[in-house]
Amino acid sequence: MEIKEYIYSLKKSNGKCECRDLSRLFFLNKERKTLKNECEYLMDELNENPNYGVKEMYDERASSFMEYKNLYYAELDKLAKEKKLKFCYHSEKENYKKYFISSNEARELLGYKEIITSHCSNCE
Repeated sequence: MEIKEYIYSLKKSNGKCECRDLSRLFFLNKERKTLKNECEYLMDELNENPNYGVKEMYDERASSFMEYKNLYYAELDKLAKEKKLKFCYHSEKENYKKYFISSNEARELLGYKEIITSHCSNCE
């Protein structure tokens, strides 16, 4: 299976658990994604038509995006330490065989553009 197909299948089968422990993580992720999309839109606007008002709005959204990104990753770390969240490495070299790994290993592998997923410890 091609990597794009595999990632698509992961996204397609992606579910959201209803566990209360992860509700803050889902909220932070939603806000982070919304702000990222707004930043991308505003950057396109700035490239087409440089405008101080748009630049000011972009700076504000970019700052908020970074704040939510940091909060999101801090929450991931906290949940992993509390054993409420676990990480899975999908080895492309081994036909996407899954290995559960620590949050430190997940962070390191993400630097190499490897496929890492997170899973609720209660629902998995």
